[in-house]
This record gives sequence, C-alpha cells and structure tokens, in this order.
Amino acid sequence: SFVGVSRYDLGGVYGRQVAVLTRKLLSESEKEKIKITVLTGKGTDAATQKLLISTIREVVSKDADLYGRIDFGTYEIDDLGTFASQRSVTDMLMEPENVPDILVALSEEHTYSAYQAVIDNNIVGQCNIIGYHDSDIIKNAIKNEIVYSAVAVDAHQMGAYCTAALDEYIIGQ
Repeated sequence: SFVGVSRYDLGGVYGRQVAVLTRKLLSESEKEKIKITVLTGKGTDAATQKLLISTIREVVSKDADLYGRIDFGTYEIDDLGTFASQRSVTDMLMEPENVPDILVALSEEHTYSAYQAVIDNNIVGQCNIIGYHDSDIIKNAIKNEIVYSAVAVDAHQMGAYCTAALDEYIIGQ
C-alpha cells in the first residue's frame, strides 16, 4: 500500500491554481499575456522540481482559454544559506522586466522569501504569489492579499489514509 502525495498530484493542484489566477488576471487587465515564473532551488531535488513544473505546464496548457496567453519560465534561486533564498528573490524582483504576474513557490522557504521580497520591493498586487505551506504567516498573507493562495499537505488527512490502509491490510490477512 502507498499513502502519500505524489508530485504529479501536487503539480496538478498548483496548475489549477495558476490557471484560475491567470484567467482572473487576464479578465481584470488589458494584458495579452501573463508572465508566470516558478522558483526553483539549487539545493532542491531537480527531478522533483521538474515533475512539478511539467505538471503545472500540462494542466495550464489544457485550458483552451489560456492558449498562447502565457509566458512561462523558471528562476533558479540560491537556497543553500541563511537568507540566501530571500536575497535571490529580491534581486530578481528588483529588475522590472523580471517581475512576473504570477510567482510560484514550490517550498515553504521559497514562499516566505517571495512574500518578503514582494513587500520589500513594493510590488504587492503587481506580483501574485502562489506558495506552499499553511503557517499562520502565510494564512495572514492570503487574508491580506499579499499571497494569492498556498498549497499545503493535510497531515491529519494523510494520517487517516494511513490508518485506513493499515486496517485494510490487517483485515486482508
């Protein structure tokens, strides 16, 4: 038995959030294209990141309304030291041509870094964050419309699935 969150499923959740926000931004603005940047980390498993990113692209590309209206890219940040992640994101956002409409953070650290960098660079509302984690800080950032949404794994639900799988195994013996 396997109980867990696959990277493909997680990428699908991110992709649906990106698609919803992209449609919203296109309807509220006169932009022809929405720029989406996914933060990747030097210290993060490359295969995991690639699967998440390809799944996000797959989900978004299936939306006929968004075809040809997305400029999708990645930005590798240094996440190997204290404050290095935040410094990397801040450096990226200091260049006006690098500021995406949607910034996707695949980890808790990248989400906090993006959140702080958007505030520091005074681009709240201009750069929308889809992050990862459900801490009080992130929930408050969502409430205050600094972060659009965050993906989080429900540990309680995972525990319930594990218990159900174990019960199924014991009954089957």
